[in-house]
Parts: sequence; C-alpha cells; structure tokens
Amino acid sequence: KNSFNPNTAGGQVEKWLTECEAAQRETVAEVCLHSSEAYAQSPRTEWMIQWPGQVVLCIGSLYWTSETEEALRTGTMPEYAEKCTAQLMDIVELVRGQLTKLQRKTLSALVVIEVHARDVVAQL
Repeated sequence: KNSFNPNTAGGQVEKWLTECEAAQRETVAEVCLHSSEAYAQSPRTEWMIQWPGQVVLCIGSLYWTSETEEALRTGTMPEYAEKCTAQLMDIVELVRGQLTKLQRKTLSALVVIEVHARDVVAQL
C-alpha cells in the first residue's frame, strides 16, 4: 500500500500533496478492483447500492463496454438491447423504493448513463 506521513515531507507541501495524491489513486484503483469482482458475483441491483457512486458509474461502464463488444462480436445485439432495457427497468424499480439520498443520487446518474447506453446499443 502506498501510505504517506506528512512529517516525512519536511515541510515541503508539494511533496506531501504528491504522496497524498498517489495514495488516493491507489485507494480508488483498489476499490474499483473489489467492486468489479463484486459485480460479477452479486445481483446487479444490490451491487449498485453497496458501492460509492463514482465506482458504480466506472465499473458499470466498463462492463457495458465489454458486454457491448461481445454482443457485436457474436451478433447478439438485439438480445443485448433487451438486456440493457431490463437492467434499466431494474434501476427504475429500485429508485421507487427506500433509498438514502446518496444512493438516490448515484442511481439518478446511473439512469442517465444507462438510457444513453441503451440507445447506443439499439442503434447498433
């Protein structure tokens, strides 16, 4: 792990900030890796509300890209378009339930991205 101690910077703020940024990047990468693993192992609707918003948007986009490429390669775009619509409806159903403010904001952003993603798939 990339840890840092402000005392070792010897008063050099730029050095401390650089170390802080490196630790943040490592932490975000690690959280994204764990979230990606969880995406593959848990129901998508549960996964969406268990992870930070930016991570959900990032990993969701990665999986969409991978699945879209696979559908293009195998000629299964109509089936994948149906899957995208079903996933979007799952989010809508989730939004209608009890959520925290943060979960609702995450899902609101995800809906915008997924509507666009579904439209892209439908046009291919």
